[in-house]
Amino acid sequence: MRIAPILRDFLAPARAFEPCELAGVIRGVAVTVRFLVETYGSITLRPVEIEVPYAHGEPKVRFAIFPGQAVTASEIREGLMRDLEFGDPAFDAEYVVNAAPADVVRELLDGPTRASLLESRLAIRTSPKALIIRHDSWIDDAAKLESAVEFALSFAARIGPAAESASANARAAALTEPYRDHKTDDEIALERTLDVAAVKAIDERRLAVSKLRSARWQVFFWLLVFAIVGGILLLVVVFGRRDTGGYE
Repeated sequence: MRIAPILRDFLAPARAFEPCELAGVIRGVAVTVRFLVETYGSITLRPVEIEVPYAHGEPKVRFAIFPGQAVTASEIREGLMRDLEFGDPAFDAEYVVNAAPADVVRELLDGPTRASLLESRLAIRTSPKALIIRHDSWIDDAAKLESAVEFALSFAARIGPAAESASANARAAALTEPYRDHKTDDEIALERTLDVAAVKAIDERRLAVSKLRSARWQVFFWLLVFAIVGGILLLVVVFGRRDTGGYE
């Protein structure tokens, strides 16, 4: 069954730029499509988010995969964000892959998937219960929205098989190592748990640094305001005395 016919009527309010949501079941999977409006000061964003539950229960993965920005490059340089690279110049230049476990992520982001992301400009992140696919602007074309939903369904379904494939590769690689003839599933699971924990720690540190910087900017802003107001008041007093010849 094609998705586009289900989505066509839903796109009417989206064209009017009204926040709206569609929830339904596609091939036995619950899918939620949200057209959002987000305001940050004078900036208004209208992203689309597609939410798909994990196919194999809650996975032990942590994804934040998105087109990079200048501020992101600064955070990467400061060690406040991971960025896995794939030897793909176009993808590595455009996308930040702040994700773990690295072996599972590399299985998921194969050549066709990276090419699809470059074309669609979709972002991927994990939540406790679902995979979230996001596009930074509203998609009011049924075929394009269908393609994004298909990508979300496919990507969520591939997480479990990607983990299994990466495990098989790790076991095979262990056979080529000196003084070692195998690698257990428990060892692989531990390595992945530690990798996810490392990325989580980096994310938490980035959040803490962001809050500290925000607090410093607020302090600086109010000090500047007080300095300007104090200067104005001082000028009023000085020029007021000059006009009265220094007498009250």
